[in-house]
Amino acid sequence: MSHRGHAGCAIFLTSVATICTTQLTRSAQNQLHAPGFVAYLHIALMSLMLPLAWLIRKEGGRILASVKDVAMFLPLWVISNYCLVQALALAPAGLVQCLFGTSPAQVCLLSRIFLHEPFTFWRLLAIAFAFGGVLALAAHSHFQGDSAMDVLLGTLCGLSAVVAAACYKVAFKVRLGTPPVYVVLGVVGTLGFVAAFLGLPLVVLLAWLNVEDRWWSSSVPVDWPLVLGSAGCDIIYNTALAWGLAVTSPVFIAVGVNVGTPVNMLVDALLHGFWPSIAQYCGTLLIAVSFVILVLGPADRPVPEAEQSLTLART
Repeated sequence: MSHRGHAGCAIFLTSVATICTTQLTRSAQNQLHAPGFVAYLHIALMSLMLPLAWLIRKEGGRILASVKDVAMFLPLWVISNYCLVQALALAPAGLVQCLFGTSPAQVCLLSRIFLHEPFTFWRLLAIAFAFGGVLALAAHSHFQGDSAMDVLLGTLCGLSAVVAAACYKVAFKVRLGTPPVYVVLGVVGTLGFVAAFLGLPLVVLLAWLNVEDRWWSSSVPVDWPLVLGSAGCDIIYNTALAWGLAVTSPVFIAVGVNVGTPVNMLVDALLHGFWPSIAQYCGTLLIAVSFVILVLGPADRPVPEAEQSLTLART
C-alpha cells in the first residue's frame, strides 16, 4: 500500500474513533464528575499496545519509548486528554470538535518551524477551507441545556486540548520521523504504562478529597460500559493518529481528522436536537473540499533541511 493509502486508512480510523470517543465520553459524564479519572483511564489503557508491539517487532528491534520521548510526549498527552474530557463535560461535542478544526493551522505553523515543511499553495488553500468550515459550524451552534459559563469554560478547555494536540503531532514527527508499526505501538504503549503507574495515586487523591466523584463508590452512578467504551475508542484514535503521523505529514493528518466534525454535528442533531443550519451545511462542504484538495493535490516534497533536522532530532 502507498503512503497515501496508509495515511487514508489512518485518517478514516482516526475520524471514526474520535467521533465515537467524543460522543461516548460526553454521555459517560452525564452523571459522573470525574474528568481526571476518565482521562487517566483513556491514557492508561494504551499500555495494552505493548504486548502487541512485542509480538510483531523485528528481531532486536526496540519497542519501549526512551525517557526523552516519554518526557516530551506524556505531558502533551495528559494535557490534551484531560482538557478534552473536561471540555466534553461542559460543552456540546460538536462545538468541541469544531475547536479542533483550528488544529491544521497550528500544525502547519509548527511544521514550518520545526520540520521546515513548505507552505505550498494547495496546503494553504486546504487549511483556509477547513478553517472557514469550522467557523461556519461554530458560529451557528446552539447550546440548549448548557449554561453560558459552562460553554465558555468548555471552549477554553477545548482550545487548550487543541494546542497540546497540535504540539504532540509535530513533536512526534520531529522525534520519531517514519518509524515501523511496532515502534509506533511501543511508544504509545510505553506512554500508557508510565501514565498508569504515575497517575493512579493522583486520581485516587482527587476523588478522596472530593474534587471529583469517588468512582469506586456504589453510590456514584458510573456507566462502566460507556466509560470503558470511550477509552477503547480512544485507544484506536491514538494508535491510528500515531500511525498516520509516522507515514505522512502532520498537516495532512490534522486536516483529515476534521472530516469527523460534520459527523459529530449530525450525531448531536440526532441525539440532542442540535439541528444544523444552512451555514453549517456550507461549513461541512468546505471541510470536505479542504480534505479533497489535500488528497488530490500534488504531494509535498520535503526539502533537504527538513531531512537534516529530523536526523539531528533523533540523535
